Amino acid sequence: DGNGCANSSIQTVEVFALPDAGFTGLATEYCINAGTVTLTPTQTGGAFSGPGVTGSDFDPNSAGLGVHSITYSITDGNGCVNSSNQTVEVYNLPDANFTGLDPNYCIDASVATLTPAQAGGTFSGPGITGNDFDPNAAGVGIHTITYTITDGGGCTNSSSQTVEVDDQ
Repeated sequence: DGNGCANSSIQTVEVFALPDAGFTGLATEYCINAGTVTLTPTQTGGAFSGPGVTGSDFDPNSAGLGVHSITYSITDGNGCVNSSNQTVEVYNLPDANFTGLDPNYCIDASVATLTPAQAGGTFSGPGITGNDFDPNAAGVGIHTITYTITDGGGCTNSSSQTVEVDDQ
């Protein structure tokens, strides 16, 4: 100061690093029917939260359709808090329903053209060629005809109908 007096004080401060709130195991996209996945934190001791999250598991079906934010929050022993978020989108399945298949045909019946609710899939089963069902090619008996479709997001769905072909 102006009188030539000086004073000082020393204070020690310790700075702690934040806990690591990173996590793995969550893809960016899921189909609604995908199974539950386990989320793995980089540093244990925190908690996951968000739609479809139970403990450290994420279930796309429970989360529902749309974009969701999944968070991992952790507080360490020093009281330092950190969190991280990842975004995930859950998609609906494509429509695999189809029309045009009667429940019963005579073996000599005309070919039936099947019409999918959503184009882009494939029909399979006895007597199927493209989108056509031929009772004669299928033969007498009970058959299952299936339509399977995979959309641009990689989600797959299928629908089946039973048809009986009689020899009369």
